[in-house]
Parts: sequence; C-alpha cells; structure tokens
Amino acid sequence: MPTKNGRHWVNPSQERNDRLAAIVKAANGAWVPVTIDGFTDKQHVQLGYGIRYGKRTSFPRGQYDTAIRDNTLYIRHTAKEITS
Repeated sequence: MPTKNGRHWVNPSQERNDRLAAIVKAANGAWVPVTIDGFTDKQHVQLGYGIRYGKRTSFPRGQYDTAIRDNTLYIRHTAKEITS
C-alpha cells in the first residue's frame, strides 16, 4: 500500500521489486534465492508468476525466469546479452 514520505508517495512493494531486480540482474544469469519475510508459499508462487510473465513493472517480460525449489523462489536474469 503506497504511503506518503514527505511530499512523495512511496510504494514499498515497488521499491522491494526494484531492489530485487537490480540484485538479480547483477548476478549475471545466476539463480538468486529469494525469501520475503511474511510471505506464504502461495505468495512466493504468485510473485514468481508475476515476474516470469512481466506483470511486475520492475521485471520486463522475457528478461527474468523463475523457479520454485524447496519452498524457495529462485530468479535469474535471462536477457540476450548474458551468456551462461
């Protein structure tokens, strides 16, 4: 839920996704495990789908891949300029 920080509106979910996208992109194609405190397994799965299919603005469609292993969400950057 967006909150007001001084004169600006801040969306904590968007800020979290921006930070997460930057970390995953910096990993150069490696899988990055992600666990968000307070998230249920179902919420991790929903976030994974949102990232994979470009439903989150921080994660453009086709640039990130997700997987769930051992109840942990894994994300990797899959842009064409990265070679594994």
